[in-house]
Amino acid sequence: MGLGSRLYSAFAVVSSADPEGFDWKGALIDACIIAGLNFFSTLAGLGATGIIADVYQSLVAALVSAGLGFFSTLAVRRGLGRSGAVQAPKEPG
Repeated sequence: MGLGSRLYSAFAVVSSADPEGFDWKGALIDACIIAGLNFFSTLAGLGATGIIADVYQSLVAALVSAGLGFFSTLAVRRGLGRSGAVQAPKEPG
């Protein structure tokens, strides 16, 4: 999958119409929880292994991890499938 198709997939998620009844508030809360979990688990992992040499590099690594968790959670909640197209969200249960 090339860079162009990845960018197209990302813009398709952002610019596509919202699925009916999409819960933005719940999705943002879930994404923030996952981002916080990623941030602190990255810092804990770096601290436990003792590879925190530079505090700024550790914070950057934790922020990258948190950003990936945040945006990937939003993409999954919006219905981004493997094909790169936005799909209708499935009912839980």
